[in-house]
Amino acid sequence: MKYQVDDSSKVTLAAYAYDNLGRLQSKSLHGSAVNKQSYTYNVCS
Repeated sequence: MKYQVDDSSKVTLAAYAYDNLGRLQSKSLHGSAVNKQSYTYNVCS
């Protein structure tokens, strides 16, 4: 997701990564590795 005001450069607000099953794998805010959250899933049968 990117944001732009008038003629300024685009800024990444959020970037999402998904696994092969469509589950959220990671979320990065403002393009920073400091603001990156990783997700794991415990699949029970």
